[in-house]
Amino acid sequence: MSKTIVLNKDQVNEKFLHLYKSKYIPPKYSIYFGGSGSGKSFSVLDAMVYKCMKYSTFDIAILRKTASTLTNTVLLPLEGIITKRYKLDKGVDYEYNKTEKR
Repeated sequence: MSKTIVLNKDQVNEKFLHLYKSKYIPPKYSIYFGGSGSGKSFSVLDAMVYKCMKYSTFDIAILRKTASTLTNTVLLPLEGIITKRYKLDKGVDYEYNKTEKR
């Protein structure tokens, strides 16, 4: 089943619109800075989900210095973006390969 991708620019932080451009190729490393709640994590995660949907060969690896913070700061917001914003179903529209370090 194919999903239509519509980018609503009103829902994207203006500072991160470049991430959605079709010819934008992310550099090997990107550093985003700003105050707490400025939309860095949401904007980058949303743009990466958008790219994965638009280009079937686009994969994401998400890493953090402290693995214990990954669930609350990345995985839960990412799942919200995927299921609520883009209306995708786990196991049908996308796969999630979870590896936890204990």
